[in-house]
Amino acid sequence: MSSRTTFALFFYINRTRIRKNGECPLYLRISINAKRLTIYTKRNIRPDMWDVGKGMVIGNTKEAREFNTFIEVYRAMVYNKYTDILAEYEDVTLELLRDALHSLTSFYTRMFQYWNK
Repeated sequence: MSSRTTFALFFYINRTRIRKNGECPLYLRISINAKRLTIYTKRNIRPDMWDVGKGMVIGNTKEAREFNTFIEVYRAMVYNKYTDILAEYEDVTLELLRDALHSLTSFYTRMFQYWNK
């Protein structure tokens, strides 16, 4: 049990893994007490649409708004899971958070598929 926990989320695209259609994969990096975990969000975006500083998509098109909404919902999901684990265990580890997110991933994937129909 530690007295202080650092927690940070950072969305980024991997520009070295450009797909054939010109899009790059979107990743989420979670840091807890200087340990890092990287999660592939299963979404891709064109590099020219990505704002590195904000960690969001540039523009006001329908595609940009939907992508930014996805990022905000994903961020909220991670924060909620983090606070749930913190309330239950007092000390959050990357392993606990990863396992909790893994169980939610299939649910949110189905939700986004339904929402995007």
